[in-house]
Amino acid sequence: MPAAKSDPPPLSERYTQTQGRVHLTGLQALVRLPLEQLRRDRAAGQRIGALISGYPGSPLAGFDQELGRVKSLLEVEDVHFVPGLNEELALGTVAGTQLIDLFPHSRYDGVIGIWYGKAPGLDRSLDVLRHANFIGTARFGGALAVVGDDPCCKSSSLPSHSEHAFAHAMVPLLAPADAGEVLALGLHGFALSRYAGVWVGLKLVADVADGGAILDLAGETGPVELPKFQVRGESFQKQLDTRLLPPHVNRIEERILYERLEAVCRYAFENGMNPITQQHPRDRIGLVASGRLYRELETTLELLGIDDSRLAALGIRLLKMELLYPIEPRRLGEFADGLDEVIVVDERRGFLEDQIRSALFNTVDRPMVLGQRNESGEPWLARHSEVSAETLALDLGEHLAQRLNQPELSSRAGQLRAATTLPHRVQAPSRPPVFCSGCPHSSSTRLPEGAVAGGGIGCHTMALLMDREVKFVGAMGAEGSSWIGLSSFVDTPHLFQNLGDGTYFHSGRQAVRACVEAGVTMTFKLLYNGTIAMTGGQRAVGEKPIADIARDLLSDGVRRIVAVSDNRALLALARGNDSVKCISRERYEEAMAELAREPGVTALIYDQLCANQKQRLERRGLLPRPTEQILINQDVCEGCGDCGRKSTCVSLRPVPTLLGRKTRIHQSSCSDDRSCLEGDCPAFVSVSGPAAATLAREKWMPEQLPEPEPPAWEGERFQIYLVGIGSTGVVSTNAMLMRAAEIDGLYALHLDQTGLAQRGGKVVSHCLLGREPLRGSPRVSWGAADVLLAFDPISSCDSDSLWRLNRERTRAVVHEVLVPTGEMVSDPGLAIPEIGEFIGELRSRTRSLVALPAEALAEAALGEALAANVVMLGTAFQRGLLPLSLHALEQAIRDRGVAVETNLAALSLGRAVAADPGLVDLVLLDAQPPSIGETGSPERAASELGAPWAVLEARLSLFTPSAELETLRRELAGFALDLVDYQNLSYAQGFLGIICGVARAEAGGDPGSLELTRTAARELYRLMAYKDEYEVARLQLRGPFRRWLERRRGRQLKLRYHLHPPLLRALGLKRKLSFGPGIELLLHALVWLRRLRGTRLDPFGRTQVRREEWALIDWYARVLARLANLTRPEHLPPAIEIAAAAENIRGYENIKLERAEKVRAFVQTKLAALPFS
Repeated sequence: MPAAKSDPPPLSERYTQTQGRVHLTGLQALVRLPLEQLRRDRAAGQRIGALISGYPGSPLAGFDQELGRVKSLLEVEDVHFVPGLNEELALGTVAGTQLIDLFPHSRYDGVIGIWYGKAPGLDRSLDVLRHANFIGTARFGGALAVVGDDPCCKSSSLPSHSEHAFAHAMVPLLAPADAGEVLALGLHGFALSRYAGVWVGLKLVADVADGGAILDLAGETGPVELPKFQVRGESFQKQLDTRLLPPHVNRIEERILYERLEAVCRYAFENGMNPITQQHPRDRIGLVASGRLYRELETTLELLGIDDSRLAALGIRLLKMELLYPIEPRRLGEFADGLDEVIVVDERRGFLEDQIRSALFNTVDRPMVLGQRNESGEPWLARHSEVSAETLALDLGEHLAQRLNQPELSSRAGQLRAATTLPHRVQAPSRPPVFCSGCPHSSSTRLPEGAVAGGGIGCHTMALLMDREVKFVGAMGAEGSSWIGLSSFVDTPHLFQNLGDGTYFHSGRQAVRACVEAGVTMTFKLLYNGTIAMTGGQRAVGEKPIADIARDLLSDGVRRIVAVSDNRALLALARGNDSVKCISRERYEEAMAELAREPGVTALIYDQLCANQKQRLERRGLLPRPTEQILINQDVCEGCGDCGRKSTCVSLRPVPTLLGRKTRIHQSSCSDDRSCLEGDCPAFVSVSGPAAATLAREKWMPEQLPEPEPPAWEGERFQIYLVGIGSTGVVSTNAMLMRAAEIDGLYALHLDQTGLAQRGGKVVSHCLLGREPLRGSPRVSWGAADVLLAFDPISSCDSDSLWRLNRERTRAVVHEVLVPTGEMVSDPGLAIPEIGEFIGELRSRTRSLVALPAEALAEAALGEALAANVVMLGTAFQRGLLPLSLHALEQAIRDRGVAVETNLAALSLGRAVAADPGLVDLVLLDAQPPSIGETGSPERAASELGAPWAVLEARLSLFTPSAELETLRRELAGFALDLVDYQNLSYAQGFLGIICGVARAEAGGDPGSLELTRTAARELYRLMAYKDEYEVARLQLRGPFRRWLERRRGRQLKLRYHLHPPLLRALGLKRKLSFGPGIELLLHALVWLRRLRGTRLDPFGRTQVRREEWALIDWYARVLARLANLTRPEHLPPAIEIAAAAENIRGYENIKLERAEKVRAFVQTKLAALPFS
């Protein structure tokens, strides 16, 4: 473990520090870039200003937010940040800075400008860019167009490769490979723009923008070379020219092609750009790559065992392309000289390869150029959606082995390939992105039966991944226009068109006006959530209050507006305008059906704050937190999943219990949306009062923890792989590791892979540490992970994660929790896998593994489940897995300044349970509610249940003695004793009699098996203890959950019950009612009247569902009696399957009736196939 160094400068100084070591992400380097340029201009005696404008979009989604964090520094340094309404207007804004020489400007000598946007934003801004580039740049100006490319389409609707767009605009394009090069090439970009009079593009992909490094600042560098050359006998001099009309504009185009771009090439050559990084006299093969792909190529060579000396021996030359357009011919000619073959590692569209092939075509002895395709013309390197070091190693290893007659290269590639062929013990379900807990889009994108919708750009696009009848999706700002072209030719009379509020302000309003003008019949669903949620929760530029939006829509010709809103200004507008109506969420489906019948263009505004933004504001104290929590009474819950199906909220977590699957609300992620209350279930209660007590720190924190043994590490690349779920702190944990490494004086590379995954999908972070500067890919290589922090076992067991593990090398800390996927929540019929399956898979792939219930520990000991990741970090440290000091980890937590005391305690908690695993049981004692049957007492059963219990004990004695048998005895005692309280002693004794027959049959067939008896007892109990009005009242007042809740939070808590009484339902009430503590008098009366159950005096017994519940008990008893006639061991598996079928009879009212009918049919079919005597 490294000794703690003197701490590095504070995080706030990463933009002002001029030398030494610093941690920068790609986006932070982009923030530092204009500041660095202005410092250099001041040193040269020039007073230069800067302006930044653009529109957020991944992978540049956080750039504007980072600018906002250092607003005061920017203002001091004369950097103006003007967020753009949309990309093309932002680009026009930046273009204006280069016109300064046309106006008086006494305060500034010039202005530099930065435009930023996602690749689709560049596409729509291309005309503005071409105009700006034709005009040129100011004398002391310079302009960069920074584009966020997404070639692998991880967070876009289409893959994006912007090279062709820049070439079309005749704008030079630079491709930085990492954060350090964002600075270095960005500075070249300003110098190049100022010198040659052109705009310069900067292409950032996710690996660069979302990645980062601890690096040494270059410090002061010498001035760049500005080549002097002549064009037609005159010295080159850029010209700012705004005369964009023919014939003069043709002359401008000529100057760009033959003067400015020539100046670009000369600048690149004189300043050492596009370096040949490896060159030897007898080289035969050349490898070319740019940007992040060059870093992948470096790691590829390492994987193949090719170091610098080996490159010379093999005759391999390397060219690192920094200027992608235009191709600089002299350096390329020098590189290609004498080579037989040039292999270009490029993105899928092959822009760089095509340029190189064209540039070399007329040369003598030109080499063969390969890359997109091999020598046979077949798709080759870029056939993968994402080119990585490993895919390159597999392809290049075989190729180079054959070309250079080096079979060991093929062997190396084969070893990599073997890592991908190891059999999987468990098939991990995918974890696609999903609407956040309480996301308004989860409700707003629903449709009435038979309706269809058009999609748009925004979080709501994820409706495409769900069964929401979204038929298509188009470009941002074109929402609804497809219907203009389609509606006249199809039978569908009406379309709903989803339109986010960010898109509406960006360009979507024009689409609404176009549809009104075309006279189509459709309804725009304007999803008003108050923030640009997809890119980090920014305020939408140009946003308006919702009432003003309604006025705009009416003025644009929208016929009618219905709003799900209680906004006061909008309510006032509705009172004075018959074309506007405000409704509650309960009437949403009715409103959709009403608007679908309305001719012309209508609008449905769904007004609800983004759930993520709501939680952010609550954590910052800008919104009051809810004073009560929604809980699910586990005893009342049937685990039917209706609440999940209706809300699709991922805070509804299926949990296994003794009585099968139940549902629990994950409080840390719950946004209090309350759409789950629409589930047809009386288990929901609102709780107010004291928070649950946490375990005192002195009970789990020892006075002194032993210092762990540090990992054996030679100081080379140490690779940590973090896998988790979006919005749970995976990226924050990686940032903590990076800050700790910086404090300990280490170098590092890192990458956070999120994209759409931040919406509840898989998130991966890579952290690479070293004592010397690191080169190559920032990703953990296949089979090279030293440490796995598996915050989510499901995501950790997919192929991409497993390939990075090594059973001889990887040591793992695994979160012992199974967070359901969105599909598991919304589909109650989907089987929930066992957490042990995933832990077993990871254990088989790693050198060592420790699993711990970190979230439960954090909640029980600290009252904050979100600290789970830090608990795991503490465990990893204490077990000697991390090459970091305790001082550095603790200081990193302090430096981040977020929940400092809680996170420091979480780190200590993780260390404590690693040092003493027995603390886990102590901390978690009574942390979760028990199930009925878990605490049963056989002794009490013997005393109260009489002879039937003694008979059952005799039957149980026929089984092989085991701990599992003792557990079954306790469960049976718990079920039977509870049935006494449910109805009476006779009722419980009837239960025991039926189970006796099953136990006798199973013990006779296989005395080592208990599964049939356990299953029969569980399902018979559930059917006998059916949840009518009496039972719901009993469980709400005195069930195990209520007793546990009072232990945890005190008896002074106040409850509200959310009920839909069957009698009121029969009278036409279509929604639940909320009842305060006063309803408990009625509940007590119902408990007292439960003896009427099943008699002629039972006021509830005449309903269809109650009659069916009585019939189900008799039916299942007869089924078990038939199964008791099976005595052969081979009959046990089908008998268990039949007995377990009853577990699907869950839910209330119609849900239960529908499922019971299906189960009866299934059981009848299965019974018919068995050989009964």
